[in-house]
Amino acid sequence: KSKRERGVILREMQEVEMNLQEVVFDHLHSVAYQGTPLGRTILGPTKNIKSISREDLTHYIRTHYKPSRMVLAGAGGVSHEALTQLAGKHFGGLSNESQNEVPLDLHCRYTGSEVRVRDDSMPYAHVALAVEGCGWTDPDNIPLMIANTIVGSWDRSMGGGTHNASPLAHYAADLNLCSSFQSFNTCYK
Repeated sequence: KSKRERGVILREMQEVEMNLQEVVFDHLHSVAYQGTPLGRTILGPTKNIKSISREDLTHYIRTHYKPSRMVLAGAGGVSHEALTQLAGKHFGGLSNESQNEVPLDLHCRYTGSEVRVRDDSMPYAHVALAVEGCGWTDPDNIPLMIANTIVGSWDRSMGGGTHNASPLAHYAADLNLCSSFQSFNTCYK
């Protein structure tokens, strides 16, 4: 079963590597948060996936799947009593004890830097530009989200061109600056 799952994960990695937006954002995180957990990809390095064993997975589950690190949620026509009974049946035997406590608040620092991956076989450059922003709980987060919405996104293939309401989209179309752009705001703690 672990061989089958390994194959599934490796195929997912190939799909991610074919999605250039995903690749650019993986590179962006790797340099912006270098040396911290936020700098790592979700799927991890290929060498780890190829070498992971059933024992590794079992150890990880025993070590990390603790009640203090889980959330059980029900939505829709779910009976609270039935959900509670199922939780007790399937999770009631879990221990909250841990031999090696994993820190829950790992500090992730932002590091201004750049990475360039050149591929002359591609017709376009794919670029992400980021600056350090504020966290979800910061009072400046709402104005930042509004600014993100104002900048918006634009794609030459979607029409609108010079009639788009965004001045940035207008210039991008008139001056042939790019084929598309997208504003983003990724907030962490």
